[in-house]
Amino acid sequence: MKLLRTVIVVVVALVFAGAGPAQAASLKSMAKKLAKGLKGQENQKVAVLSFPYHDGSIGVGSTVIQERLTTYLAETGKVEVIERRLLDKVLGEMRLGSSGVVDSATAQKLGKILGAAAVVTGTLHDLPKTNKVEINARLVKTETAKILAANLVRVERSWVDRLPVIVRPLPPQPAVSNLSQIAILLDTSSSMDGLIDQAKTQLWKIVNELAETREDGEAVVEVALYEYGNSSLSTRAGYIRQVVPFTKDLDSLSEALFALRTNGGSEYAGQVIGRAVHDLSWSRKRGVYKAIFIAGNESFGQGPVNYRAAVRSAKSEGIFVNTIFCGSHQRGIAASWKDGAVLTGGDYFAIDQDRVAIAMVTPHDREIERLGRELSDTYVPLGSYGKKAKMRQRRATSAARSLAGASVERALFMAKPQYSQSADWDAVSKAAQGAAIAEDSLPAELREMDKKDREKTLKQKAEKRSRLQTKIRKLNKNRKEFLKNKRPAGGRASTSLGDAVLDAVQAQRQR
Repeated sequence: MKLLRTVIVVVVALVFAGAGPAQAASLKSMAKKLAKGLKGQENQKVAVLSFPYHDGSIGVGSTVIQERLTTYLAETGKVEVIERRLLDKVLGEMRLGSSGVVDSATAQKLGKILGAAAVVTGTLHDLPKTNKVEINARLVKTETAKILAANLVRVERSWVDRLPVIVRPLPPQPAVSNLSQIAILLDTSSSMDGLIDQAKTQLWKIVNELAETREDGEAVVEVALYEYGNSSLSTRAGYIRQVVPFTKDLDSLSEALFALRTNGGSEYAGQVIGRAVHDLSWSRKRGVYKAIFIAGNESFGQGPVNYRAAVRSAKSEGIFVNTIFCGSHQRGIAASWKDGAVLTGGDYFAIDQDRVAIAMVTPHDREIERLGRELSDTYVPLGSYGKKAKMRQRRATSAARSLAGASVERALFMAKPQYSQSADWDAVSKAAQGAAIAEDSLPAELREMDKKDREKTLKQKAEKRSRLQTKIRKLNKNRKEFLKNKRPAGGRASTSLGDAVLDAVQAQRQR
């Protein structure tokens, strides 16, 4: 029986269709009055900052007003407006995020970097008992912080700033402590190739550790993947893409990771966290470990969604938010990455994204890899869907062999029940479960057999698979013992993406 719940999520796109005629007229009038402040100035270049609320918080409205004033100022033809993407990049480098608040020293620095004569800044204030917001705007000279022009208007709101989560009370559910759900949110802007390489290399190690949460080896791991901050992605979507929803098929996840490409863009941490919280099918059962891991290197406060609201929404769903800053520890703290983790009881890490992952080699690795390749041969594809999955399996095997330690870790994961149980394209798994198999979906060599021989062949493959899995698990015990004796006393620092994920999981599962 399906568990019913109602999740109301409002994420407003920054489009001008939402602006009514009255609002547009008011903002156009404001833009014209602000533009007059630069009349007679040799430099007519201006940057429009986001508009925080009077209490300092940032919401969707902050960016809506910023976007619309940017457009209406450009329409006046009186000033040259700096493109928002460039502005966001500079603000991120200055670690100002989207605060919209500048003092005289910051204004001077911003003007110098952007070549801007002035910045437009201001605040929003919700008017009580109405659907209106008051906009206070000022044109500030960057050299002196002198206010050149100011204007105040009141307009109808065409956006919603909050990320409310309304959940119907559910009857108590049985504990399912063997399920782990993690969402990995990767910054794929131009400087993040090293981060993606670490994710490719350490994916199988991460899922192996998650799958070791029970002695019987029957833990279930679901992983989702998002990319953000890539300028090739949709502007309206906030440069965010759900690459893979929650899946138990880790070959498909591996393939998606290898397809990622970096490109410069704006990184909106709060918005991508909000998307992950509200778009993914998080389990409602008790005892499930649920976590978001977000990695990046720009200010955590950039973008239209207040990161504090986003992480609190995650916390209300029982989801840990773990932040991984690519850079120095102190710089990550200054850029609010630690704050984003602390609010949910998550963990903050600073890593070197360009560090090449080094795997410890053991005497058992070659045999584990060999057995893993034999294990792949026990999978028989069903239909066109199965053929595609089989090709994906081969590509994942090949990709893992090119990365330090990944081939061994992948073979170890293939020996776990989840791998075969999630292979809904495999005739051997279907036959072992007693499921009906359409004859025309089988490969030609099996279709040509009579029913008795076909069943015998599938049974032999299932038995061979079981033997191989047992051999790999026994070798893994010896491998673990070898590694245990080789590890330095006191453990190691979380210096890579995989280290950070595994350290967080280990600590949070004990809480």
